Amino acid sequence: LIGIEGIVDLFNVISGLNVDVTAGNTGISGVILPTGTVQRKIPLGVEAVFKETIPLYTSGSFYSRYGDVFATLCFVIFMVIGPLKCIKKLF
Repeated sequence: LIGIEGIVDLFNVISGLNVDVTAGNTGISGVILPTGTVQRKIPLGVEAVFKETIPLYTSGSFYSRYGDVFATLCFVIFMVIGPLKCIKKLF
C-alpha cells in the first residue's frame, strides 16, 4: 500500500507468513499475500468496495509458532557456560 503503514504491513506479512487485509477510512485499503505481493490496492482518496478471495494459510513461520525458543535456548546455554568458564579461570 502506500506510506509507512503499508511498508510495515508488508514486512509483518512476510515475516509472519500470513495474509493482511487493510481497510482504512482514509481510503487506503488492500490485501497483501504472504509472498509480499499486493493482491488488491485501493488508492488514497478513492471510495470503493471490493470483494476479494483470500487464501487461508495454516503454516505460519517458525517464529510465529514457537516464539523466542531459540533466544531462550541461547540464554540458558550462556547462563550455564558463562559461570563455568569463570569458575575454571579462578582455579
